[in-house]
Amino acid sequence: MIKRLILLSLFTATVSCASAQGTWIPMKPEAKPYTRWWWLGSAVDKANLTYNLEELSKAGIGGVEITPIYGVKGNDANEIPYLSTKWMQMLQHVQSEGARLGIETNMATGTGWPFGGPLVSEADAATKAVFGKDAKGNVTVEVGKTKQKVKRAAPGGEGFVIDHFNKDAVARYLSRFDTAFVNQGVAAPKNFFNDSYEVYGADWTPNLLTEFNKRRGYDLTPYLSSLTTADSLRTDKDKRILSDYRETLADLLLENFTTQWTDWAHKHGSLTRNQAHGSPANLLDLYAEVDIPECEGFGLSDFGIKGLRTDPGNTKKNFSDISMLKYASSGAHLSGHNLTSSETFTWLTEHFRTSLSQCKPDLDLFFISGINHVYFHGACYSPKEAEWPGWRFYASVDMSPNNNWWSSMPAFSKYIERCQSFLQWGKPDNDILVYLPFYDMIYEQPGTVALFDIHSMEKRAPKFINTVQSIIKIGYDVDYISDKYVLKDEVTSRYAAIIVPDVQFMPLATVKKLNDLAQKGYKVIFVKNYPTSVPGYNKKAEQKEFNKVMKSLKTVAVLAEDYQTALSGTKARPEPMRSEQGLSCIRRSNDTGYHYFVTNLQGKDVDENITLGTLCAGAIFYNPMNGEVTKASVHANGQVTVQLKSGESIILRTFTNKEKYEQFLADNPKLHPHKYYNVLEQRAAPLSTSWTLTFKDAAPKAIDKTYKLQQTTDWTTLGDEELKTTMATGVYSTKVNLASHYFNQRDPYAEGAAAYILDLGDVRETAHVIINGRDAGTLFSVPYRLDITEYLRTGENTFEIEVCNLPANRIAQLDRDGVEWRKFKEINVVDLNYKKDHYNNWTTMPSGLCSPVKLIPAVLK
Repeated sequence: MIKRLILLSLFTATVSCASAQGTWIPMKPEAKPYTRWWWLGSAVDKANLTYNLEELSKAGIGGVEITPIYGVKGNDANEIPYLSTKWMQMLQHVQSEGARLGIETNMATGTGWPFGGPLVSEADAATKAVFGKDAKGNVTVEVGKTKQKVKRAAPGGEGFVIDHFNKDAVARYLSRFDTAFVNQGVAAPKNFFNDSYEVYGADWTPNLLTEFNKRRGYDLTPYLSSLTTADSLRTDKDKRILSDYRETLADLLLENFTTQWTDWAHKHGSLTRNQAHGSPANLLDLYAEVDIPECEGFGLSDFGIKGLRTDPGNTKKNFSDISMLKYASSGAHLSGHNLTSSETFTWLTEHFRTSLSQCKPDLDLFFISGINHVYFHGACYSPKEAEWPGWRFYASVDMSPNNNWWSSMPAFSKYIERCQSFLQWGKPDNDILVYLPFYDMIYEQPGTVALFDIHSMEKRAPKFINTVQSIIKIGYDVDYISDKYVLKDEVTSRYAAIIVPDVQFMPLATVKKLNDLAQKGYKVIFVKNYPTSVPGYNKKAEQKEFNKVMKSLKTVAVLAEDYQTALSGTKARPEPMRSEQGLSCIRRSNDTGYHYFVTNLQGKDVDENITLGTLCAGAIFYNPMNGEVTKASVHANGQVTVQLKSGESIILRTFTNKEKYEQFLADNPKLHPHKYYNVLEQRAAPLSTSWTLTFKDAAPKAIDKTYKLQQTTDWTTLGDEELKTTMATGVYSTKVNLASHYFNQRDPYAEGAAAYILDLGDVRETAHVIINGRDAGTLFSVPYRLDITEYLRTGENTFEIEVCNLPANRIAQLDRDGVEWRKFKEINVVDLNYKKDHYNNWTTMPSGLCSPVKLIPAVLK
């Protein structure tokens, strides 16, 4: 291997990434990842609150959202009732310590979910319709109660779920918080949170008939049979009446719950963060009504990324594709709110088996969907003295010191912070509005209430999902628009066109507005068919006017058979990198041009000149993995050379004005050209044939033995039974003597300069590389490669690679030993199918460096 190395020059000049750090844009506190913070039984104390917060702060987490839930078995004496004097004192302690540590405090507006609790009377509780028949056989309705209780409630939070459609019931529920905060003199948190709508069986409210008549213009009573008719027997009339009923529930949920809750929070100087999915309403309008719309990632995506570890049978399918994630970001973009958050990593794999390498691609999916304010799901408050694995939540990726790759969290958090600093900067720059066919959805759905939850959207809106995915595939990016926002010129004026998928129903007001826009030259595009009807029942006069307006609209709108044809005639700017190179991206605008987050979520590497959808007089790369900032290669035709291996990501900033680009370079004279590699893969060679393996932070007990290896390998295969059950950091060490006949002192960034790539191969699961005593970087995702040129020197070089494995092998042994660590009330700890399970039958998971470490020479292009 040494003989091969001397064929390329090895230079001694040290290149520091720090030289370019000043060019990174300012990172606001909210660019850091936040986390949901589960308080089990609210059994917290000040000392351990401080300990938990300090650990989160060290890991780079910038905010916590307190959500109390069920407690720990046998720990009743330490539980604190929700909103009691002592509970509020604990909240105040978190706020004080958070301010010291730079951690923002948020909280859910309740315990568990949905909203409810001990002060919710039966009259204010979630309501259902109880249908019957009178003596003449006519359908009648009475007000009934679902009897649903708060799910996963904490002490002091148990009780009925509120009637979200009832304005007075919601107000009375919120008054409990008024009393708690005012009486205790505690400041309200930065924001209040509402989890996904999981109110089951609630399809009525006491004044629904009155509200229906007021809003829909007719009495529902004579038509109640339309609500009880079997799905297969429903006529067009039944479906129209049912559509009116569903629209009324949507109106009430928006006005009486979402808007009232947001107004209430604002009076306290707080913001609202809301998960609208699962609601029986137009998700866009609900999301747009709050300060921070929040989507949810639920499951693991299979992108086919090269080298990414799979775990068949132990992963959950991702229900949150880009079409689902875009509801929240579209709501933010429509209403002008900058932040879109995500409940991140709810379920990816079985407990103890999730790696950061699996998290990173789905994190990138969030970013290209418009999410820019990640909340982990999540971290459990766990006392320092609690035995491992500490206190646990039943469904989450454990973001706590009890997870063995916690030492890599600062690097993972920094990656998120760097990405989100750009994703929060500037303005969204999607060109196309896609009309959400809400009325088609509520006309077609079976049952009575249509809940738009992430698990059923494939059935609820298959045509719409196909529309979104098709448009993105051909290069365009989109936001969704509802009927409410079609009417707002300040919204539509920011986009090049509105595209209306093949829909049947559209309100008269929407048709009128589209006609007005199209008459003024705005691009309104219908695909395949025009809408044919106003929604709802008994609207003959509206339908007549609808027909008249549609006749006018058809003279100025575009009717196309496919999306490619429809959009080619607009001013929308597709990004060819999507359709030509298979890259995924999102674009935002800023005062000097545009910036892109680009990620390679596919199974092939990309090394090409890419065409951008916007003007480019100069470009800068920002590497979110290591903070390096470099000058991109921009060609005369505006193309930018991009090298991204499968699974990699980059931030690209472009300048539309050459003078501004040159001024930027003048302000940052130490900025280097980007390194484009010609990696000589055929000349890859093992770094060494003599390694030692030692362990630190091993558990359940220390491992003092030193293992001699000819090559790096999975430590569970070394014949030592103890290594099959340990959770540890394995330190692979070697010394390599590098000869250097061809050293030179020329510019290490110039074309033809030598470079050396360290390829760690199959890493289980994170790796911290130290070369000659210098920190060369932490790798937590594929490809596990580093340019180590600047760290090498003539003569002897010392390599230390610290690898953290998963906790899976240790927890499996606890189960085999019969240790009772599942000690939590209510649901306890369950598997992906929400069933009780034990891990005693798990096979040993590979750990450490599971393939030879290679050094690969390269030449800079």
